[in-house]
This record gives sequence, structure tokens and C-alpha cells, in this order.
Amino acid sequence: MIETALRLLLLTSMYALACWPTGWLIGWFTRRWQKHLPATETTLGLPGGGMWIGCMERIAIMTLIIADMSGTIGFLVAAKSILRFPEITARGDDGQPIRAAAEYVIIGTFMSFIGGVAVGVLAREILTTAMPWC
Repeated sequence: MIETALRLLLLTSMYALACWPTGWLIGWFTRRWQKHLPATETTLGLPGGGMWIGCMERIAIMTLIIADMSGTIGFLVAAKSILRFPEITARGDDGQPIRAAAEYVIIGTFMSFIGGVAVGVLAREILTTAMPWC
């Protein structure tokens, strides 16, 4: 009973770590580039939408790593790339590519994926090494 409670506490803590502190760090690191985005890029999305999308993708990545299905993470990368393709290929009124928006999306996505992988690997290692009885 105690082992199950410890495992649940660890997993809950790691999922929370993957969402909020990691998301805050990504926002903090990318804040300096937000001022370079065209005005429409910062006002068209849902308020906090990027934060929640990032949180969900880190939870999915972490779950796949803990379940020893890390090869499936490539499908998440592909799906997100397809969904974000219009933003990445957007052009301004002058017909020029809006590189700032594309680079911002790519940087944020890579940071989010790296955060999800890091927390997932940490959780798996703790579960299998430090808590082998669970």
C-alpha cells in the first residue's frame, strides 16, 4: 500500500514538474524573442493556449517514456509539425516569410520536447533505480 502511494506521489510530482516549472522556464527563455513577433502572432491565439499545448505534449512525452514507448514520440513531432505548418510558412503583407514567428515556434517546440524527455527519463530512472520495489 505504501509503495503504491509513493509511486503515485512520485508520478504526480513529476507530471506537475513537466507542466508548470518546465513551462515557466520555457516562457522565461523565449520571452526575449516575443517582442520580435509580428503583432498578429501574439494576439491571434487563445490566451495561454501555447502553455497548455506545451503542458499536454510534455505529459504525453513523459508518459511514453515511462511506458517504454519512446519511439512513438516521433509521431508527436510529426503531428505538431503538420498542425503548425501554416504558421511556420506564413508570409507577411510584403510576401516575405515571417521567420521570427517560425523560429519562435520551433525554439519553443524543441525546448518543450527536451523538457518532456528530461523529466520522463528522470521519472523512469527514479521508478526503476531508486524505487525498485514499486
